[in-house]
Amino acid sequence: MRPIASHQVLVVESDPWLQHAIACWIEGAGFECLSVSVPDEALALAQEEEADVAIVSGSIDAWTPAHLAHALQSRDADLPVVVVRPNGETARGFRGRRGAVEEIEAPLTRGAVMRAVHRALEWRDASADDRARYRELERSIIAQASLVREACQSEPCTEAGLTSAFTAFLDRRLPGAAGHAARTRSVALDLARAIGMDPAACHAVAQAATLHELGLALLPQVLRQPAESLSGLDRVLALRHPDVVFELLAAMPGLGEAAALVRASHERFDGQGHPRGLSGLEIPMGARLVAVACAVDRIATGEPGRPGVAGSVAQAALTALAGTALDPDLVRVWTSQADRVLTAR
Repeated sequence: MRPIASHQVLVVESDPWLQHAIACWIEGAGFECLSVSVPDEALALAQEEEADVAIVSGSIDAWTPAHLAHALQSRDADLPVVVVRPNGETARGFRGRRGAVEEIEAPLTRGAVMRAVHRALEWRDASADDRARYRELERSIIAQASLVREACQSEPCTEAGLTSAFTAFLDRRLPGAAGHAARTRSVALDLARAIGMDPAACHAVAQAATLHELGLALLPQVLRQPAESLSGLDRVLALRHPDVVFELLAAMPGLGEAAALVRASHERFDGQGHPRGLSGLEIPMGARLVAVACAVDRIATGEPGRPGVAGSVAQAALTALAGTALDPDLVRVWTSQADRVLTAR
């Protein structure tokens, strides 16, 4: 990939305040920003191949973001386009969105915009072989998600039936994952009740804790590796698994709120998580709860290459994640409960 300073990001936005905010985020990260508010200017820049990435935010004149993205790519076939989707609008689905075109949801955050820009640049600078591999792996994930959707249609169309079907799939693909999910659910519920969540919110947290690793199970084996061991487009696609499972769950009866929590449970409090780079209070409370509960179980039961620990050692390991990976207030709530012994989980 070329040095950051040599990359130019085209921002097409008619609202001057939002245009300024996006430009500040982009320039603050070391990129050059080309801001325009008129589609004709954007199309001219694309024709001249001046930009490396385009962000299309909102409808302008008679142009919808999707139509403008298509027109930009008709001028520069290699131009990856990030399309901002209004909050609450249904996603267009997994197929065709990754790589060359990607949707992100409004309202925008710095993390979400910059994550999308970095993913787009990975695509722009990838070789033809790497792009072909990406598409092949994408098709594999789409096919797996379709199989899961079809299997769930054979179950009772109830929340309980769907959750049971998803859990069975999870344990087949990731042996031991169902046990981890059950323990994470137990810790998350204890923590949710400790902070006074109402029953409906607790229920959504329980669902999300049960299904928080479903996206990992949808990935082919070659991508089911620690993120730090992957690179390029492999890493880009692997870290999008929360978006894939969000699309799968959001369409299921009774799982819409849980779907949003599952997607956000892989974010980090310091903004270094995925898929949207949310930080702090941008991450929904329920997702922050699931992240703490997941860490509690991982510390207690161990992971490959790292045995589980107990008592004060476990408490110290959890506290070390406060403020970076995890919400420090929720960590304090958990660790302050003297009768909660991590090794019991």
